[in-house]
Amino acid sequence: MIAFEICSFYYCFIKWQGDKKTKNDFSGYHNSGVSGLYFGLMLVSVFEAFGFHALLISRNKPLAILLLVLHVYLLINLIGHLKAIFFRTHLVLSQKIVLRYGLFETTEIPMHSILSINKFEGDYKKSPELVKYALLGKMEPHNIALELKNDQNFKLPFGITKNSKKVLFYIDNVNEFINETRLKIEENQTLKNV
Repeated sequence: MIAFEICSFYYCFIKWQGDKKTKNDFSGYHNSGVSGLYFGLMLVSVFEAFGFHALLISRNKPLAILLLVLHVYLLINLIGHLKAIFFRTHLVLSQKIVLRYGLFETTEIPMHSILSINKFEGDYKKSPELVKYALLGKMEPHNIALELKNDQNFKLPFGITKNSKKVLFYIDNVNEFINETRLKIEENQTLKNV
């Protein structure tokens, strides 16, 4: 939880430029509508803060100040997470996939542990066997379903950990990501068989 908070402040106030992109980088925010969703939440939070503050300031000053501090804290977290989504991309490397979504902890999935990777559209049922890379859950889209051979430990925000075989997340260039991943899986299997 402390690392999440530190990273949130870092991305909100300090980090202003992304790292240089490589051909292995895959973003997940251009076509997903995530930025619009977060900007909308920030706007609602600002209007709510002004409304509550104006209403409570004359009646209960300590509560008005507390709510203002909580709204500012929420804005810092939303801005930090959104900027982290922009700056932290997913990677397909020769031996592993690196999932980096916003302020979620980086997850490395070895190629040999992947059972299948497919496009996924539509809704899903929330279950303990499924991890969705989205801070806002069903409000955020997904288009990739990754199934693993064995359970893997996923570290989510706020100290939550989950063991799962299935992962849902969003990639802008979904076909390129799937093709690149399948190619790396085949290369790893070929090297293993030699």
